[in-house]
Amino acid sequence: MDNEPLGPDSGRELRRSYHDRIADLREQARLILHRAGLGTERATDALLGEDPGAVTELRADADAMQAVAGAVDEAVVNLLATEAPVARDLRVILAARDVAQLGLLCSGLTVALAGRAGGIADQLSPTLPGLIRHVGAATAELLRLAETAWVGLDQETAIEVEARAAQVKHLHTGFMAALIGLNGVPMEAAMDLAMAARAYERLADHSVETAERVLFAVGAAGLSGRLIGG
Repeated sequence: MDNEPLGPDSGRELRRSYHDRIADLREQARLILHRAGLGTERATDALLGEDPGAVTELRADADAMQAVAGAVDEAVVNLLATEAPVARDLRVILAARDVAQLGLLCSGLTVALAGRAGGIADQLSPTLPGLIRHVGAATAELLRLAETAWVGLDQETAIEVEARAAQVKHLHTGFMAALIGLNGVPMEAAMDLAMAARAYERLADHSVETAERVLFAVGAAGLSGRLIGG
């Protein structure tokens, strides 16, 4: 009969399905973040004139990740409506939604970065290519570290993201200082370089925000020292 209580095996199966759905949410959020890290590397190559096809492919990838983020959001709403998750499960589900959105913002920034490539490579001073390469690699590595923290819901790695972000932002400051010292660069190219520097800075910010969501998921103190979650 339909109203018969579930047996222990059925209950375990339902519980397993529930946790599988949460695991799938986490994986989809991780995928978006991972693609953003790869995109940061490609966008850096594009800025240096080494990957002319990057902007088209990154835009297509961003569109694909938009669909993934939409699926995450839909799944979160469904879980909240049908399962009434509590405590840590609820925090993880909400964090997955936020991490997916942060990864999506990062994907958009990689498209913007690659889109600044036209004409920049010809305007770079002898020292700028190496600096751009360094900033791009450090920013991509920060995103990878945030991804690692998310995969393991690792509090220590999440806190390490903030320490590493301070170093990366020091590189960003050096990049901006180098741009200020440029002479004889057309205004359009100078603006493209300044916007590229800002995009790298925002990518670092989103890495830290991802780490904050990890700490929220585990109910740990936030990077500001304030207890988040419950």
